[in-house]
Amino acid sequence: MIVAILMTSLWSSSGTFDSSDTINRYRVARQLVTEGQIIVSSYGDAESFPMFKDKDTPYSSPYIAVWGPGQSLFFLPFVAVSHLAVKDIPTDPRQKERFLIFLVSVSVFFVSLALNFWLCMKLALILNMQPLIAYMLAVVANFGTIYWSMLKEGQEEVQLSIFVIAALCSFLNWKKFGDNKYICFSAISVASALLFRLTALPFLLGILGLYGAEIFYGSKSQLSQAKSLRSVFLAFGVSIFCVLITIGSYNIFKTGNILRSGNPLSEFSGDWLIGIFEPILGLSRGVVWTNLWILPCLAITIYAWKYLTRNLKQSLLFTLFLFTSSILIYCKYNDWAGGSSYGSRFQVHLLPLIAVTLGAATVLFFREHFPTMLRVTKYRLATLIASVLLLLQIPAISLHMNLEIFQSYRLANGVSKTPRIENVNHVQMRYANFFSKLINDKVVNISDIDLSHLAGNDWERATRWNYLPWLSEGRLSLTAVLWLRGLWVIIVIASIWSWLWVFNKLPI
Repeated sequence: MIVAILMTSLWSSSGTFDSSDTINRYRVARQLVTEGQIIVSSYGDAESFPMFKDKDTPYSSPYIAVWGPGQSLFFLPFVAVSHLAVKDIPTDPRQKERFLIFLVSVSVFFVSLALNFWLCMKLALILNMQPLIAYMLAVVANFGTIYWSMLKEGQEEVQLSIFVIAALCSFLNWKKFGDNKYICFSAISVASALLFRLTALPFLLGILGLYGAEIFYGSKSQLSQAKSLRSVFLAFGVSIFCVLITIGSYNIFKTGNILRSGNPLSEFSGDWLIGIFEPILGLSRGVVWTNLWILPCLAITIYAWKYLTRNLKQSLLFTLFLFTSSILIYCKYNDWAGGSSYGSRFQVHLLPLIAVTLGAATVLFFREHFPTMLRVTKYRLATLIASVLLLLQIPAISLHMNLEIFQSYRLANGVSKTPRIENVNHVQMRYANFFSKLINDKVVNISDIDLSHLAGNDWERATRWNYLPWLSEGRLSLTAVLWLRGLWVIIVIASIWSWLWVFNKLPI
C-alpha cells in the first residue's frame, strides 16, 4: 500500500506547490533552515498584509505573512532534510532552489496522502467496515474527492483533514478502550489544527461536545465521570494553552499585536446568501458537483438512520456540525471558494471524513436491505469505483488550478479584475479543457484572450498537463523529456498494479 501511495504521489504530483499561498508558507520554513531567522519587512495595517523578507533566495522579496505558523512548522523537517540533500550540488542557486522545492513538495504530498489514507482506513475499520470495504472507502476519500486536487496545490486543508480524522478516531478508540491517552491524542490533534487556521475552532468544539456527551450520557459511574472530566480538561487545557502561546507569539512577531494575524477585515463583507448557497449547490464550484457521490449517499444515509450504529451516528453528526460551521464562517468572505482552487476550497478538508462516514452508512443500508448486492465480485466493484474516479477527479488534477481563472479574463471582457467566482462555470470549463487537451492537445479556445494582465510563463504552464514531464519542457532537452514521459507512464502502470495487488490481498 505504501508503494501504491508513493507511485501515485509521484505521477500525479507536479513537483512543486501550485499555490502561491503555500509557497509563502514554505519560504518561512526555508528561511528558518537556511538563514536561521525570519525578517519582518512590514507589520501591515487594517488595509494591508504584514510582510516578511529574505536575503538569500531566487524568489522576489518581500512576501505576504498573513497565515498562521502551522504549515511552516509542518514543512520544517522536509525542508531541513531536502536542504542537506541539495546544498552541495554544484549548480546555480535558481536550479538548486527548483530541486529543493521539488523534494519538499513531493515528500509533503506523499506523507500527507499516506497519513490521510491510513486514517481513513482506520476510521472505517472502527466503524465496523470489513477490510476490503474500508480500503475502498479510503480510496474514494482520497482519490474520489477534490482532496486529491488540493494535495497538488499543497494548501493547509490537506493537513486539517489529517487532524480532524485523527481526533475522531481517538475519540472512538477512547470509547472502546477507555484509555486516557486517546483523550491526549484528540486534544493535540484539534489544538494543532488551530496553528494552521483559527477557523478550525469548530474542530475543538465538536470533539469537546462528543466527549462531554459521552461522559454525561454514557454508561459510566459518577467516579468515572469525574475522572474522565479531569482528563479531558487537563489534556485540552494544556494543548490549547501551548497553541495559543505559539499563535500569540507569532502574531506579535509579524504584526506587533498579539490579537492580529494580519488579515484585513474588509475582506469579510460579501453576500452571505451567496456564501451559503454557492459552496454547496452553486454550478460554478459547489461541492455537490465536484463530488457527485455526495447526494445519493446522503439520501441513503438519511433513510437508513435508524439502522446505523451509535458510533456512526456520532461521527455523522460531528461531520454535519463541522461542515455547517465551515459554510457559516466563510459565508461573508468575498472569496468564499478560496481563490483559484478547483471547487470550493474551504470545505475540502472535510471531504475525506464525509466520504468515509456517508460511505459507511450507505454500506450498512445495503447490508440491511440488499445483502445480495454486496456479494458482487470485488473485481466488478473495483472497476465501477475506478471508472467513477476517472470521470470525476482525473480532470481536476490534470491541469493547473489557475487555468479557468485565466480564461475568465476573456469572459470579463479583458478587465484586470477577475469576475465574480459564481459567474464562472468552473467545473464545466475544467472538463471542457481536459477533453479538448486530450483530443486536440490544446485547452478550450477562447478567442481574443487578452494576456496583458497575465504573466506569460503562468499562462504557458496553465495550458500544459500539470505533471512533471510536461512541466520540464524548456528546461531539459527533447530527448530527456521523452525519457521522462516514458518513466512517467511506467510509474502510472506501477501505481495501478500496486493498488490492485493490495486489493487482491484483502478479504472480501
